[in-house]
Amino acid sequence: MNRRPIVGVLASLALFAGAAAHGHEVRPVCGLAVMEEESARDALALDVELARSELVARQEVYDLLEDLWEGEATERMRYLAGKYDRDRTEVDLARKQARLARQEAYLAWLIAVCGEEPRAAADDAQAIRAEAEERYLAAECEVRRHDIEVARVDQEWAAVWLASIRDLREHSVATRPDIIDAEYDVRKAEQRMAAAVARARRCAPQSDRGATPKSENGP
Repeated sequence: MNRRPIVGVLASLALFAGAAAHGHEVRPVCGLAVMEEESARDALALDVELARSELVARQEVYDLLEDLWEGEATERMRYLAGKYDRDRTEVDLARKQARLARQEAYLAWLIAVCGEEPRAAADDAQAIRAEAEERYLAAECEVRRHDIEVARVDQEWAAVWLASIRDLREHSVATRPDIIDAEYDVRKAEQRMAAAVARARRCAPQSDRGATPKSENGP
């Protein structure tokens, strides 16, 4: 999801601009916000299940290609492409699972802030929120670590593809534009890797402790 729903914006404004002191103003928005974030959680859970199914299919294809490769019955690039698809799906599944955990933590935090947590009557609401924040921060760090793994797989494949295109160019099969496109893919993969590493290094710095968790619907 690439945009924050208006409900989420309104909830943030209400909850973090001091309106929490006026329950009659916050509660109606809270109900809508919780519903919106539950939908986001359900969508992420579906993404995880679909990725699991895709991984099964990618693994089956790779197993077939591996047998063909060992028997010298398929091209090297076809085999490597099957391996890339399998590896990419595997690391992306792990990232999606981390995103789901992050969204679940955000939802728990939102429910606690809104005062709709069933345990709130018996437990300290502040402790419930703090627990959810810690879960969110841990999941956010996990997402960033998986971003690096995804970037690594993409970077390795881009390098392999460029080498293949250069080889084809030497045999007058690939064109100069093909080389340019492949070189661009390598640069793009390198930039994404650098960005992922930088984000991971900034993960959960001391200044972020107690920061407001963000919805998966956020930017």
